[in-house]
Amino acid sequence: MRGDPDVVDELTADHRIFDALLAQFNNAPPGTADRKRLVNVLTIELKRHLAFQEQHLPLALPKHLDHSDALATQKNADHSRMRHLLEQLQEREPDDADFDHLVDQVHTQLRTHIDTEENHLFPQLRLCFHPYVLDNLAKKYRRGDH
Repeated sequence: MRGDPDVVDELTADHRIFDALLAQFNNAPPGTADRKRLVNVLTIELKRHLAFQEQHLPLALPKHLDHSDALATQKNADHSRMRHLLEQLQEREPDDADFDHLVDQVHTQLRTHIDTEENHLFPQLRLCFHPYVLDNLAKKYRRGDH
C-alpha cells in the first residue's frame, strides 16, 4: 500500500486538471473574459508542469528508459510547441478571431503530451525507478522545485 502520491501520480493529476480547465473553457460562452481567465490558469499550470519535467526528468531518461534520446528530443519539441502556442494565446483576447483556434491547437498538443506520458513514459518510470526516487521527485514537485 502506497502512502503519499508519487511524481507519476502528481503529474497525472495535473493532466486531469488540464482536462477540466479545457472542459470549462468549452462550456464558457465564446468571446468572454471567463475564457481568457481559464486560458491564463491553464498557461500557469501547464508551464509549471513542463518546467518541472524539463528540469527533473531528463536526468533520469538517458540512463534508464528505452529510446530515451528520441523520447527526450520529442518531448522537448512538444514542450516548445506548447509554449509557443501559449505565448500566442497570451497576446490575444477571447474575442480575437484566432483565439479559439489557438486553444484547439493547445488542446491537440496537450492530448498528445498526455497520451505519450500516461501510456509510455509513466509506466516506464514506475518500472525503472525505486518508489523512493519517485516519492522524492513528488516532494520536489509539491515544493515547487522547478
